[in-house]
Amino acid sequence: MSEPAPVEATEASTSFSPRSSAFVSHLLSYPVVDATVSYTSSLPLVKRASTTAKPYVHKFVQPAVERALPVLSRVDKLGDSTLSTVDKYVPALKSTQAPDIQGQVSKSVESVKSTTNLYREAAKSRVNESVVEPTKHVVDKAKQRTVSFYDVKGRPFVRAKLDPVLAPLNTRLVAFVDAYLPPAKASEAAEATNGTSSVSETELGRLYLIGTDAIYRVKPLVETRIASTKALAEENVTYVLSIPHAARTHLLSVWEDKKAKTDFASKPLTGRIYVSLSTGKQLLVEIVEHAENFAHDQVSNAKNLARIPLGIAGVHVNGKIDAEPQPVVAETNGQ
Repeated sequence: MSEPAPVEATEASTSFSPRSSAFVSHLLSYPVVDATVSYTSSLPLVKRASTTAKPYVHKFVQPAVERALPVLSRVDKLGDSTLSTVDKYVPALKSTQAPDIQGQVSKSVESVKSTTNLYREAAKSRVNESVVEPTKHVVDKAKQRTVSFYDVKGRPFVRAKLDPVLAPLNTRLVAFVDAYLPPAKASEAAEATNGTSSVSETELGRLYLIGTDAIYRVKPLVETRIASTKALAEENVTYVLSIPHAARTHLLSVWEDKKAKTDFASKPLTGRIYVSLSTGKQLLVEIVEHAENFAHDQVSNAKNLARIPLGIAGVHVNGKIDAEPQPVVAETNGQ
Protein backbone atom coordinates (compact mmCIF):
# COMPACT_ATOMS: atom_id res chain seq x y z
CA MET A 1 0.00 0.00 0.00
CA SER A 2 3.02 2.25 0.41
CA GLU A 3 4.22 1.97 -3.27
CA PRO A 4 1.60 4.14 -5.16
CA ALA A 5 2.82 7.39 -3.52
CA PRO A 6 6.27 7.32 -5.19
CA VAL A 7 4.58 6.58 -8.52
CA GLU A 8 2.41 9.77 -8.18
CA ALA A 9 5.48 11.79 -7.22
CA THR A 10 7.34 10.50 -10.26
CA GLU A 11 4.43 11.36 -12.59
CA ALA A 12 4.14 14.84 -11.08
CA SER A 13 7.88 15.38 -11.36
CA THR A 14 7.95 14.48 -15.05
CA SER A 15 5.25 16.99 -16.05
CA PHE A 16 6.34 20.62 -16.36
CA SER A 17 4.45 23.64 -17.61
CA PRO A 18 4.98 27.40 -17.27
CA ARG A 19 1.95 27.78 -15.01
CA SER A 20 3.36 25.15 -12.59
CA SER A 21 6.70 26.98 -12.37
CA ALA A 22 7.35 28.80 -9.11
CA PHE A 23 9.33 31.46 -10.96
CA VAL A 24 6.50 32.13 -13.44
CA SER A 25 3.88 32.16 -10.68
CA HIS A 26 6.00 34.60 -8.67
CA LEU A 27 6.47 36.80 -11.74
CA LEU A 28 2.74 36.81 -12.46
CA SER A 29 2.06 37.91 -8.91
CA TYR A 30 3.30 41.37 -9.91
CA PRO A 31 0.25 43.40 -11.10
CA VAL A 32 2.15 45.06 -13.95
CA VAL A 33 3.40 41.75 -15.37
CA ASP A 34 0.01 40.11 -14.99
CA ALA A 35 -1.76 43.00 -16.76
CA THR A 36 0.79 42.92 -19.61
CA VAL A 37 0.41 39.17 -20.09
CA SER A 38 -3.39 39.38 -19.98
CA TYR A 39 -3.48 42.17 -22.54
CA THR A 40 -1.05 40.40 -24.85
CA SER A 41 -2.94 37.12 -24.61
CA SER A 42 -6.19 38.84 -25.58
CA LEU A 43 -4.85 40.02 -28.92
CA PRO A 44 -6.31 38.10 -31.90
CA LEU A 45 -2.92 37.64 -33.52
CA VAL A 46 -1.43 36.15 -30.34
CA LYS A 47 -4.41 33.83 -29.91
CA ARG A 48 -4.13 32.63 -33.50
CA ALA A 49 -0.36 32.06 -33.15
CA SER A 50 -0.84 30.17 -29.86
CA THR A 51 -3.47 27.90 -31.38
CA THR A 52 -1.29 27.19 -34.39
CA ALA A 53 1.88 26.49 -32.37
CA LYS A 54 0.28 24.31 -29.67
CA PRO A 55 0.52 20.97 -31.59
CA TYR A 56 4.17 21.61 -32.43
CA VAL A 57 4.94 22.49 -28.81
CA HIS A 58 3.48 19.21 -27.57
CA LYS A 59 5.26 17.26 -30.28
CA PHE A 60 8.73 18.76 -30.20
CA VAL A 61 9.20 21.04 -27.21
CA GLN A 62 7.54 19.01 -24.47
CA PRO A 63 9.83 15.96 -24.88
CA ALA A 64 12.90 18.16 -24.68
CA VAL A 65 11.53 19.86 -21.55
CA GLU A 66 10.89 16.52 -19.88
CA ARG A 67 14.45 15.40 -20.58
CA ALA A 68 15.83 18.62 -19.11
CA LEU A 69 13.44 18.60 -16.14
CA PRO A 70 16.13 18.31 -13.38
CA VAL A 71 18.00 21.33 -14.73
CA LEU A 72 14.78 23.34 -15.23
CA SER A 73 13.71 22.60 -11.64
CA ARG A 74 16.95 24.02 -10.28
CA VAL A 75 16.70 27.09 -12.53
CA ASP A 76 13.09 27.56 -11.45
CA LYS A 77 14.05 27.50 -7.77
CA LEU A 78 16.94 29.90 -8.38
CA GLY A 79 14.65 32.33 -10.24
CA ASP A 80 12.02 32.18 -7.51
CA SER A 81 14.60 32.87 -4.79
CA THR A 82 16.01 35.79 -6.83
CA LEU A 83 12.56 37.37 -7.12
CA SER A 84 12.04 36.90 -3.37
CA THR A 85 15.27 38.83 -2.76
CA VAL A 86 14.10 41.55 -5.13
CA ASP A 87 10.80 41.76 -3.20
CA LYS A 88 12.72 42.57 -0.04
CA TYR A 89 14.49 45.54 -1.61
CA VAL A 90 11.66 46.69 -3.91
CA PRO A 91 8.37 45.92 -2.15
CA ALA A 92 6.49 48.33 -4.45
CA LEU A 93 6.55 45.70 -7.22
CA LYS A 94 3.83 43.78 -5.37
CA SER A 95 1.47 46.76 -5.21
CA THR A 96 2.28 48.93 -8.26
CA GLN A 97 -0.49 48.84 -10.87
CA ALA A 98 -0.03 49.40 -14.59
CA PRO A 99 -1.64 52.91 -14.65
CA ASP A 100 0.71 54.03 -11.87
CA ILE A 101 3.78 53.51 -14.03
CA GLN A 102 2.92 56.36 -16.39
CA GLY A 103 2.63 58.80 -13.48
CA GLN A 104 5.95 57.67 -12.02
CA VAL A 105 7.68 57.89 -15.41
CA SER A 106 6.24 61.38 -15.95
CA LYS A 107 7.47 62.47 -12.54
CA SER A 108 10.93 61.08 -13.31
CA VAL A 109 11.05 62.86 -16.67
CA GLU A 110 9.91 66.15 -15.14
CA SER A 111 12.51 65.77 -12.39
CA VAL A 112 15.25 65.19 -14.97
CA LYS A 113 14.08 68.19 -17.04
CA SER A 114 13.96 70.51 -14.02
CA THR A 115 17.39 69.35 -12.88
CA THR A 116 18.80 69.88 -16.39
CA ASN A 117 17.31 73.39 -16.59
CA LEU A 118 18.71 74.21 -13.17
CA TYR A 119 22.22 73.10 -14.13
CA ARG A 120 21.97 74.91 -17.46
CA GLU A 121 20.95 78.20 -15.84
CA ALA A 122 23.71 77.80 -13.27
CA ALA A 123 26.28 77.16 -16.00
CA LYS A 124 25.01 80.15 -18.00
CA SER A 125 25.20 82.41 -14.98
CA ARG A 126 28.69 81.14 -14.20
CA VAL A 127 29.88 81.81 -17.76
CA ASN A 128 28.39 85.32 -17.69
CA GLU A 129 30.06 86.13 -14.39
CA SER A 130 33.46 84.66 -15.23
CA VAL A 131 33.79 85.26 -19.00
CA VAL A 132 31.17 87.52 -20.62
CA GLU A 133 31.02 90.37 -18.14
CA PRO A 134 34.81 90.67 -17.62
CA THR A 135 35.38 90.58 -21.40
CA LYS A 136 32.72 93.24 -21.96
CA HIS A 137 34.23 95.40 -19.26
CA VAL A 138 37.71 95.12 -20.84
CA VAL A 139 36.35 95.93 -24.32
CA ASP A 140 34.44 98.98 -23.05
CA LYS A 141 37.51 100.25 -21.24
CA ALA A 142 39.68 99.74 -24.35
CA LYS A 143 37.09 101.55 -26.45
CA GLN A 144 37.05 104.49 -24.08
CA ARG A 145 40.85 104.67 -24.10
CA THR A 146 40.91 104.53 -27.91
CA VAL A 147 38.33 107.32 -28.22
CA SER A 148 40.11 109.50 -25.72
CA PHE A 149 43.48 108.83 -27.40
CA TYR A 150 42.06 109.77 -30.79
CA ASP A 151 40.47 112.93 -29.43
CA VAL A 152 43.76 114.00 -27.84
CA LYS A 153 46.34 112.91 -30.42
CA GLY A 154 44.64 111.28 -33.38
CA ARG A 155 42.33 114.08 -34.47
CA PRO A 156 45.07 116.76 -34.54
CA PHE A 157 47.32 114.37 -36.48
CA VAL A 158 44.58 113.65 -39.03
CA ARG A 159 43.89 117.34 -39.49
CA ALA A 160 47.56 118.14 -39.90
CA LYS A 161 48.36 115.36 -42.37
CA LEU A 162 45.17 114.50 -44.26
CA ASP A 163 43.19 117.74 -44.42
CA PRO A 164 45.59 119.46 -46.87
CA VAL A 165 45.44 116.41 -49.17
CA LEU A 166 41.69 115.75 -48.96
CA ALA A 167 40.49 119.38 -49.14
CA PRO A 168 40.96 119.84 -52.93
CA LEU A 169 39.62 116.34 -53.58
CA ASN A 170 36.49 117.08 -51.58
CA THR A 171 35.99 120.35 -53.46
CA ARG A 172 36.14 118.55 -56.80
CA LEU A 173 33.80 115.82 -55.57
CA VAL A 174 31.25 118.40 -54.44
CA ALA A 175 31.41 120.12 -57.84
CA PHE A 176 31.03 116.78 -59.64
CA VAL A 177 28.04 115.68 -57.49
CA ASP A 178 26.30 119.04 -57.92
CA ALA A 179 26.88 118.99 -61.69
CA TYR A 180 25.77 115.44 -62.53
CA LEU A 181 23.38 114.38 -59.76
CA PRO A 182 20.03 115.93 -58.83
CA PRO A 183 19.70 117.40 -55.35
CA ALA A 184 18.46 115.05 -52.65
CA LYS A 185 15.11 115.47 -50.99
CA ALA A 186 14.94 117.61 -47.86
CA SER A 187 14.05 114.67 -45.62
CA GLU A 188 16.84 112.50 -47.03
CA ALA A 189 19.36 115.32 -46.76
CA ALA A 190 18.41 115.82 -43.11
CA GLU A 191 18.75 112.07 -42.49
CA ALA A 192 22.18 112.02 -44.18
CA THR A 193 23.52 114.84 -41.97
CA ASN A 194 21.84 113.75 -38.74
CA GLY A 195 24.33 113.30 -35.91
CA THR A 196 27.39 114.11 -38.06
CA SER A 197 28.40 117.46 -36.60
CA SER A 198 31.57 115.97 -35.09
CA VAL A 199 32.36 114.03 -38.26
CA SER A 200 32.32 117.12 -40.47
CA GLU A 201 35.07 118.80 -38.44
CA THR A 202 37.76 117.07 -40.55
CA GLU A 203 38.15 116.63 -44.29
CA LEU A 204 37.94 112.87 -43.83
CA GLY A 205 34.53 113.26 -42.18
CA ARG A 206 33.54 115.67 -44.90
CA LEU A 207 34.48 113.02 -47.49
CA TYR A 208 32.14 110.58 -45.69
CA LEU A 209 29.31 113.14 -45.79
CA ILE A 210 29.86 113.77 -49.52
CA GLY A 211 29.63 110.04 -50.21
CA THR A 212 26.45 109.72 -48.16
CA ASP A 213 24.90 112.69 -49.97
CA ALA A 214 25.83 111.14 -53.34
CA ILE A 215 24.14 107.88 -52.35
CA TYR A 216 20.90 109.70 -51.47
CA ARG A 217 21.07 111.58 -54.79
CA VAL A 218 21.67 108.45 -56.86
CA LYS A 219 18.85 106.56 -55.15
CA PRO A 220 15.98 108.25 -57.11
CA LEU A 221 17.82 107.69 -60.40
CA VAL A 222 18.27 104.01 -59.65
CA GLU A 223 14.63 103.67 -58.64
CA THR A 224 13.53 105.39 -61.86
CA ARG A 225 15.76 103.16 -63.95
CA ILE A 226 14.42 100.05 -62.24
CA ALA A 227 10.84 101.23 -62.80
CA SER A 228 11.52 101.92 -66.50
CA THR A 229 13.22 98.55 -66.92
CA LYS A 230 10.27 96.85 -65.26
CA ALA A 231 7.82 98.71 -67.51
CA LEU A 232 9.85 97.73 -70.61
CA ALA A 233 9.89 94.10 -69.49
CA GLU A 234 6.14 94.15 -68.94
CA GLU A 235 5.70 95.71 -72.39
CA ASN A 236 7.82 92.97 -73.98
CA VAL A 237 5.86 90.28 -72.17
CA THR A 238 2.61 91.85 -73.33
CA TYR A 239 3.91 91.92 -76.90
CA VAL A 240 4.91 88.25 -76.75
CA LEU A 241 1.55 87.31 -75.30
CA SER A 242 -0.21 89.27 -78.05
CA ILE A 243 1.22 87.14 -80.89
CA PRO A 244 -1.57 86.42 -83.36
CA HIS A 245 -3.48 83.23 -82.90
CA ALA A 246 -2.51 82.01 -86.37
CA ALA A 247 1.19 82.27 -85.55
CA ARG A 248 0.78 80.38 -82.31
CA THR A 249 -1.28 77.74 -84.08
CA HIS A 250 1.37 77.34 -86.77
CA LEU A 251 4.11 77.04 -84.15
CA LEU A 252 2.18 74.35 -82.29
CA SER A 253 1.47 72.48 -85.52
CA VAL A 254 5.18 72.45 -86.42
CA TRP A 255 6.00 71.25 -82.90
CA GLU A 256 3.46 68.44 -83.05
CA ASP A 257 4.70 67.42 -86.51
CA LYS A 258 8.31 67.20 -85.33
CA LYS A 259 7.20 65.40 -82.18
CA ALA A 260 5.29 62.78 -84.18
CA LYS A 261 8.35 62.14 -86.38
CA THR A 262 10.75 61.74 -83.43
CA ASP A 263 11.51 58.31 -81.97
CA PHE A 264 11.47 58.94 -78.22
CA ALA A 265 12.34 55.28 -77.50
CA SER A 266 15.81 55.74 -78.98
CA LYS A 267 16.13 59.26 -77.53
CA PRO A 268 14.58 59.16 -74.06
CA LEU A 269 16.62 62.06 -72.71
CA THR A 270 17.31 64.23 -75.77
CA GLY A 271 14.02 63.70 -77.59
CA ARG A 272 12.31 66.90 -76.46
CA ILE A 273 15.49 68.91 -76.99
CA TYR A 274 15.73 67.54 -80.54
CA VAL A 275 12.06 68.43 -81.20
CA SER A 276 12.60 72.00 -79.92
CA LEU A 277 15.70 72.49 -82.07
CA SER A 278 13.99 71.07 -85.16
CA THR A 279 10.97 73.33 -84.63
CA GLY A 280 13.17 76.40 -84.22
CA LYS A 281 15.18 75.49 -87.31
CA GLN A 282 12.08 75.12 -89.51
CA LEU A 283 10.58 78.38 -88.24
CA LEU A 284 13.88 80.17 -88.88
CA VAL A 285 13.99 78.80 -92.46
CA GLU A 286 10.42 79.98 -93.03
CA ILE A 287 11.28 83.47 -91.74
CA VAL A 288 14.34 83.68 -94.02
CA GLU A 289 12.30 82.52 -97.03
CA HIS A 290 9.62 85.10 -96.25
CA ALA A 291 12.23 87.86 -95.98
CA GLU A 292 13.84 86.78 -99.29
CA ASN A 293 10.49 86.76 -101.06
CA PHE A 294 9.64 90.20 -99.71
CA ALA A 295 13.00 91.57 -100.82
CA HIS A 296 12.64 89.99 -104.26
CA ASP A 297 9.21 91.59 -104.70
CA GLN A 298 10.56 94.99 -103.73
CA VAL A 299 13.46 94.69 -106.19
CA SER A 300 11.11 93.60 -109.00
CA ASN A 301 8.82 96.58 -108.39
CA ALA A 302 11.79 98.93 -108.46
CA LYS A 303 13.02 97.47 -111.74
CA ASN A 304 9.57 97.76 -113.35
CA LEU A 305 9.38 101.41 -112.37
CA ALA A 306 12.83 102.02 -113.80
CA ARG A 307 11.80 100.69 -117.22
CA ILE A 308 9.07 103.37 -117.71
CA PRO A 309 10.32 106.10 -120.11
CA LEU A 310 10.57 109.57 -118.68
CA GLY A 311 8.69 111.04 -121.70
CA ILE A 312 5.54 109.10 -120.86
CA ALA A 313 5.71 109.30 -117.12
CA GLY A 314 2.21 109.97 -115.97
CA VAL A 315 0.91 111.56 -112.88
CA HIS A 316 0.40 109.18 -109.97
CA VAL A 317 -3.12 109.29 -108.68
CA ASN A 318 -3.90 107.08 -105.66
CA GLY A 319 -0.88 104.91 -106.41
CA LYS A 320 -1.70 104.33 -110.13
CA ILE A 321 -0.26 105.83 -113.35
CA ASP A 322 -2.64 108.14 -115.18
CA ALA A 323 -4.08 106.72 -118.40
CA GLU A 324 -3.14 109.86 -120.34
CA PRO A 325 0.51 110.60 -119.73
CA GLN A 326 1.73 114.14 -120.32
CA PRO A 327 4.88 114.68 -122.37
CA VAL A 328 7.89 116.00 -120.58
CA VAL A 329 9.18 119.26 -122.10
CA ALA A 330 12.94 119.48 -121.95
CA GLU A 331 14.33 122.76 -120.69
CA THR A 332 16.72 124.53 -123.07
CA ASN A 333 18.98 127.44 -122.35
CA GLY A 334 17.88 130.59 -124.21
CA GLN A 335 14.68 129.06 -125.55
